[in-house]
Amino acid sequence: MDLLAGQERTTGELANSFPKLSRFAIMKHLRVLQRAGLLISRREGRKRWNQLNVVPLREVMQRWMGKYQAFWADVMINLRDEAESASSHPDDSSSQSENSSSRKGD
Repeated sequence: MDLLAGQERTTGELANSFPKLSRFAIMKHLRVLQRAGLLISRREGRKRWNQLNVVPLREVMQRWMGKYQAFWADVMINLRDEAESASSHPDDSSSQSENSSSRKGD
């Protein structure tokens, strides 16, 4: 799929990129991708041109990321607020660390 992400390629070009696999194995993989809707193929004479269909991938990514996007946005905002609060009150953080270290010895 990475080879197809940048540009459309022929089945022969894809097969040449995997010298340890047979052309038949490459074609079988391409059929699986095509059935899954991830590959768009077209014939031009004797050549079969293949391109990645990014729409289903994008939909899955957005659906999956959407679940976590709001949560992580809140986490990052809270982290920023804590960092800004700590930097605006440097005396508080040093006295807290002194107090906690003196309590450890008690």
